[in-house]
Amino acid sequence: AYEIRNCDWSSDVCSSDLSPGLCVGPVCADDIQRSSYNPWQLKLRLADQRGHHERVVVDCRDGVLSPQQGQVERGYAGAVARRACRLVAAG
Repeated sequence: AYEIRNCDWSSDVCSSDLSPGLCVGPVCADDIQRSSYNPWQLKLRLADQRGHHERVVVDCRDGVLSPQQGQVERGYAGAVARRACRLVAAG
């Protein structure tokens, strides 16, 4: 899982004392875990520059986020989720 504490919002990767997080635009995922029930799903904790935080699940087969609406902008949230799916698949 990824944990971030300090994020450079201008970069793709957030840095911390522990390990990198994953950013796209103003949205970062700081906790990425594979679902124990469905290996094609990832659970992400998202944060944005405005201080919004929320947990989402992404189906890596089709990139669909659940919930489909929330405080964190879904265009960037979807991009972070798709990137996380690619990284997990490659790892």
